[in-house]
Amino acid sequence: MSILVTGGAGFIGSNLLHHLVKTVNEEVICIDKLTYASNLRNIPDLIKFYVTDIASEENCDYIFEKHKPSTVFHLAAESHVDNSIDDVMPFVYSNIVGTINLLNYFKNKNVKFVH
Repeated sequence: MSILVTGGAGFIGSNLLHHLVKTVNEEVICIDKLTYASNLRNIPDLIKFYVTDIASEENCDYIFEKHKPSTVFHLAAESHVDNSIDDVMPFVYSNIVGTINLLNYFKNKNVKFVH
């Protein structure tokens, strides 16, 4: 089993990753789209990292089936609301479609989902 963190290259996600590698004995997986709020240098060593969008059902299915996470910390989101004034669609895809994609995958599985 493993622990999956979405949005792990962001401020909150990367701090959680650093905490997890010090405190758990499970594989830690990270998904991040690497947008303006991400910093690849924030991701600690020993993390299996995938650059992908949580709105990509196909990519998420591959990662989830390969690693079979027991816990998901969902921290991926478009967070700079002022950017949504000019273009709302990235917020819709990440914050709504991406979250629904994750929930649909886990609704019939015994997975702890922390959002």
